[in-house]
Amino acid sequence: MSRHLTQAITLASATLALFFAGSAHAQMSPGGGAGGPMGPDADGDKSDGVAEQAPKKLGALPTTPILPPPKEASKELRVFSLEGYFRLRTDWMKQFDLGFTDDEALGGAPFPNPLACRNPAASGCQNSFGSANTRLRLEPVVHLDERASVHMQVDVLDNLVLGSTRKGEGGVSQLPAGAFGDATEPPLAGDNSAGDSMVVKRAWAEVDAPFGLLKFGRQPWHWGMGVVANGG
Repeated sequence: MSRHLTQAITLASATLALFFAGSAHAQMSPGGGAGGPMGPDADGDKSDGVAEQAPKKLGALPTTPILPPPKEASKELRVFSLEGYFRLRTDWMKQFDLGFTDDEALGGAPFPNPLACRNPAASGCQNSFGSANTRLRLEPVVHLDERASVHMQVDVLDNLVLGSTRKGEGGVSQLPAGAFGDATEPPLAGDNSAGDSMVVKRAWAEVDAPFGLLKFGRQPWHWGMGVVANGG
């Protein structure tokens, strides 16, 4: 009886060892289990193991919202634009006559003497000139479309000395008499000034053609440095 009992105990011990070995292997394998590695078992439940990344739902908004693309600047057409500047320039000239007397009998002077210095008996001669002049330059641009435009350069009161412009009396030869008039008017060439109050110096058009930029009209032209045309 003892021999058969010993064999039964040995067989039972081997069976238990095999059972515990299989259970331990199933628990130690990554994501293992009776239902298969990293997958649901027969009941549809998740097996124990390494955590998985949560699946992304379709249609979910991203963390950072997507901004609309900026508008292209080339599509914005400015029909009219105006540029230019206003200049105030002062002059101070000291002894430009180089000490000569403005007298034709004595040979004259390279520059006129100040009015206070022409009479030797007059006091207050400082032998200097002071003056100021203005200029308003306007440069309008009219865009007909994205490829064609018209450009202009207009000078208003160009190099006009500060002060009133007296009303003329029918000719430049009458300027000294008109200077003492009691009325004023804008500068008029040949009447009370050597030039008009407004002068259009440039006017041209530009067309962006398929073969290049086409310009025609009274436009800027470079000259100098020994070449016929100098674009800078």
